[in-house]
Amino acid sequence: MNANIGTRTKSMIFKFLMYVFLIFVALLVVIPFVWVMSNGFRPNAEIGKFVDFSWHTFFPQTFTLINYVRMFEQLNMLRIITNTFMVAFAVTFGSLFINSLTGYAFARIDFKGKKTIFIIFLSMAVLPIEILIISLYLTIVDLGLSNTYASLILPFLASPFGIFFMRQFFSTVPKELDEAAILDGCGHYRIFAKIYIPLAKTSLFTLGLLVFLQQWDSFIVPVTFIGDESKMLLQVALTRLSMGLYMTDYGVLYAGVTLSIVPILILFLIFQKNIVENIATTGLK
Repeated sequence: MNANIGTRTKSMIFKFLMYVFLIFVALLVVIPFVWVMSNGFRPNAEIGKFVDFSWHTFFPQTFTLINYVRMFEQLNMLRIITNTFMVAFAVTFGSLFINSLTGYAFARIDFKGKKTIFIIFLSMAVLPIEILIISLYLTIVDLGLSNTYASLILPFLASPFGIFFMRQFFSTVPKELDEAAILDGCGHYRIFAKIYIPLAKTSLFTLGLLVFLQQWDSFIVPVTFIGDESKMLLQVALTRLSMGLYMTDYGVLYAGVTLSIVPILILFLIFQKNIVENIATTGLK
């Protein structure tokens, strides 16, 4: 009995300490978000005035929307947001189609050199875009796609992570479904469309969210490939907001950062359980 009580007490203490640690980590993440968003609603004279952990450090003393008004006056934000959504959605839907087809091929079709090719794909995942940007830019210029939306979309229609993600899911589907479909006269394309896509709806949705969030935050590719201001994306626009004639307009800058954070924050908060569960599931095998 005493042993059970001791074990239960240790378990409770461990859970308590774990919750304290998680709350601490959560505060480290949440506090900067709240501070940045609150600065978007302050006049410039108030930004940096409160440096202690008082109420007004995180909530404006003087609430104003002037920063957002000036932001839309400086740049055509509606056009910029539309450009960003268009590119993000185009990459998302295109990558879902290509990554799912490729993942199906690696999971269900036997062909010569499959393992070697798959390892090559996975090895590309460790290369950051900063290493590839020069060769990618030269390729875009040679194809005559510089300063076009296609230069932001085509290079990202397939990704090592997306292929791996879909391949892991398709590998868990029982082979008996394939065999039954083949007996009914179905080929690979019909099996993929009629069986695997309906089963993969949740995984496709999760991958789509991850791709969309990645494209929404993209900076180095748009700033390198696009010079036309009418085709500028949101993250590039944020660098323009910080440029003042004699001083940095921090209020407008914080308003722009808030505008870029809120959509992806809302999406993640709504679908975080779905994202975490699917990533954990695809990694089990």
